Amino acid sequence: SDVRVSEPSSTRGIFSARRMELALHALPLLRGELIGKRLIIEQPSLELHRDAAGHWTIPPPDRQPSSEHKQTENPFEFFALVRNIHLTDGRITLIDESIPTRSRALHIAAVQAIVSEDLPGRSAKVQVFGEMPGAVDATLFSLEGTVIQTARPADAQEKSAALPAMQFDGNIRLHKLDVQQIVDWSGLGPVSDGFHGLAHMDGRFRLAPRAIGYDLIVSEWKADVADLSFRGEAKLTGLGTGMPTFSATVSSSPAASGWSIWRSRLRLIQRTSVDSPTPRSSAISAT
Repeated sequence: SDVRVSEPSSTRGIFSARRMELALHALPLLRGELIGKRLIIEQPSLELHRDAAGHWTIPPPDRQPSSEHKQTENPFEFFALVRNIHLTDGRITLIDESIPTRSRALHIAAVQAIVSEDLPGRSAKVQVFGEMPGAVDATLFSLEGTVIQTARPADAQEKSAALPAMQFDGNIRLHKLDVQQIVDWSGLGPVSDGFHGLAHMDGRFRLAPRAIGYDLIVSEWKADVADLSFRGEAKLTGLGTGMPTFSATVSSSPAASGWSIWRSRLRLIQRTSVDSPTPRSSAISAT
């Protein structure tokens, strides 16, 4: 009980949990093997910080310390010890201090998650549910999908071999998403006058590894905000690297009045980096 993990360079906490309980299979114990049936984590709390230099508490894949063992190990070796993970009443806090004028915090509460081994050593099913408290109402979200073992593409410049990695394919749903809250936290500035309200969003996406970092590919998404309806595709290339790029296609319903308000918002977004205080190039097309 009362598990706590702090940053190596300070006393600032990263992870804590009120209680962790491991249930073991009885027959493997008779053979001297330790195999968990399920791991239950109650009231876990994860707090991630981004400092003024744009560095997160947990470094992205291209900045993580590497060793030959870590590079070649199977990402699913953990499931050889614990087949199922249940997480209850969790909290996640993201604090971004990369903009000097203010510190922004995004809170995710009431997180419930289940991770279960699917194909031994190859894939796992993931279900996550929770809410984001807001000034108007709480945003409800659900994330369901599959984590698959794959190989990280080899780096052609360094002539390195393909390394084990994980890929995620899934669906996300958000109900009563406060557009103003998300825009404020991302640092994109205020939403244009006349474009306020709660959004309902659905999307299907893939998080795929590359030689360095990841690509986030949203193959299909749709959103309803007030009287407006949107759909399209999006791609974030080089997530976890110094220069990620973002591109998207957006279409609106023919009857959507006020589309010009959102179009002007997109022009601002395309000039703003998603992973660095320094502006990066990106592209957005709209119809």
